[in-house]
Amino acid sequence: MKKSIRLKSPRAFMNNLGWLVLRTVNVILGFAPLRLNLWIGEILGRILYHSVGRKRAVAMKNLSVAFPHFSEKEKGNIARRLSINIAQGYFEMLYYLRHPAALDHIELEGRPYLDEALRQGKGVIGLTGHFGNFTLMHFKLAREGYPVAVVTRPMRNKGANDYFHRIRDRLKIKTVYTLPKKEAALGMIKSLRDKDLLIIQMDQDFREQGIWVDFFGKPASTAPGPVVFALRTGAVILPVFTVRTGGGRHIIKIEPPYDLEMKPSKDETVHHNVQQLTGTIERWVKQYPDQWGWINDRWKTRLTQ
Repeated sequence: MKKSIRLKSPRAFMNNLGWLVLRTVNVILGFAPLRLNLWIGEILGRILYHSVGRKRAVAMKNLSVAFPHFSEKEKGNIARRLSINIAQGYFEMLYYLRHPAALDHIELEGRPYLDEALRQGKGVIGLTGHFGNFTLMHFKLAREGYPVAVVTRPMRNKGANDYFHRIRDRLKIKTVYTLPKKEAALGMIKSLRDKDLLIIQMDQDFREQGIWVDFFGKPASTAPGPVVFALRTGAVILPVFTVRTGGGRHIIKIEPPYDLEMKPSKDETVHHNVQQLTGTIERWVKQYPDQWGWINDRWKTRLTQ
């Protein structure tokens, strides 16, 4: 009896084909000079801004929440610069993977805070967001010899997910996936107990599992993980952000450790500190509005009374 041949769906085929093309481009542009990568990123970013209408609409809606006093032109300028920053950030990543010594030119501000926090021996939570070229933060800190672990969502395309996982492995960056959730929590706790610098982005909608805090004056479902894990392990929380300063230059800015404020109950303690840390992210976004990911629907989950 002949076995039937099961063909892949057209969508799966196109995804795999697209990823194969992208990998080829990755290899080619990895050899290109940084200036060329930045130029290509700027062109592509401008094209994406005008062609990806759905993402642009999300960005404009979010900007209207955060900056209601801004004109449509001002919000459009921020969204366009963000699109360029995202595209340039991807091509910068390709360049630095091929030229890791160039990471030495990225400035690291606040290193003593990180060194002191790691000396305490309970792990460090690098509290950040989808801000600036955060991937370079991982590369730079790992190159400096810090025990970096990153919390990230698995990518839908397995080939792409495996590709970036191998990159992190090669750079000695540990990966903790957000799914499955039980394994994710155990992985984060283990990382902190291994005295790692665990980098967590706490600025995306956390759906029904989040707790409600204000972000730009509007309730936003937020992951309590950084506070919960710090309470459980004694890890130090350090706010850390990568800022693009122009011409392919970046500064990684590490703030002084955040001191958890204890309240009468655990729930109150978690809520209060998540609100404070969300306020820290908001402060950075206000200072550099074109470097935060407005294309992600931060207020997607609605608070029901």
